[in-house]
Amino acid sequence: VGELQPVAFSINCVSPRCIEPAFETLRNATTLPLMLYGNIGSPEVDKGGTEFIRDVSVEEYAGIALTWKQKGVSIIGGCCGTTPEHIRVIANAVRAFAPRAFERSSARAPKRAREARALPNATETLRLSE
Repeated sequence: VGELQPVAFSINCVSPRCIEPAFETLRNATTLPLMLYGNIGSPEVDKGGTEFIRDVSVEEYAGIALTWKQKGVSIIGGCCGTTPEHIRVIANAVRAFAPRAFERSSARAPKRAREARALPNATETLRLSE
């Protein structure tokens, strides 16, 4: 992915209970900042429409986020189903950690935002291997 010149890697829209293996792979493959944005449930579609079913509590997600921070995740947020309450509780849980400074490198970062590129096909799977 070097030609894409990423400034960070993110894993998002996955249950926070399932992110750990992908995170460990990324952590061992890059020195770039890592971002994790878990979802806290899933949409259920029935005849009446779509309802979001939450299966991860605010407190559980904050505990998982604290573990991520202890393992070196730089940016933590929330995806589907998270609320401002989730973000507030996560922020309080990780408040003791000092913000990390990152070296800005022109070799890694696009010169202008309009030069940033995404994978050609959003449905492609990007595999990191040795």
